[in-house]
Amino acid sequence: MSMTDVPTGGDEVLTEEPEYGASTGRLSWLPLALLAVPLLVAVGVVGWWLGSRGETTNTPAIVEQWEDAWLSGDPDVVAALYADDAVWRIPTQGDVVEGREAIRDNAVFILNWMMFDEFDDQTVVVGEQVIVVESTWHGESRTTNRPEMAPFVSDVVMVFEVEEGLIARSSFFVDYDEVFGTS
Repeated sequence: MSMTDVPTGGDEVLTEEPEYGASTGRLSWLPLALLAVPLLVAVGVVGWWLGSRGETTNTPAIVEQWEDAWLSGDPDVVAALYADDAVWRIPTQGDVVEGREAIRDNAVFILNWMMFDEFDDQTVVVGEQVIVVESTWHGESRTTNRPEMAPFVSDVVMVFEVEEGLIARSSFFVDYDEVFGTS
């Protein structure tokens, strides 16, 4: 076989170089496979990690209390679930709020712009101190450009770290374009 002979995986051999970008019919799946394999491995690793660290279960009491507090629309009830030095993060917005009083003030601000009607928790994984909840939020929101409340539905991932029965850290991965209808 010469340097210009290209094996195709079957009995035939191409004796001319294919033109650039032309498919030999055999290797067209290779770029897709090279992208898909790492993605599948990553999904498998995350699934294994979550499975080895905790179990899928019913929603824990602290998360139910957190959801009920937001449904009540009372920022004091929300803040009471957090430790004095708790940290609240919304990584998709870059927001970090530290301390129970600041979390209460943040809840007042949020409740001025949105109200919750329902939290539909699909997946709940509980570890030793970490709770991960995949949820769909249902509610109403408004913006400065749209002062009347309008319904929203948004898929969210919530992560709670619990210490001594209180929320020590929480992170919310939420698409605010869905919540506020700005997409």
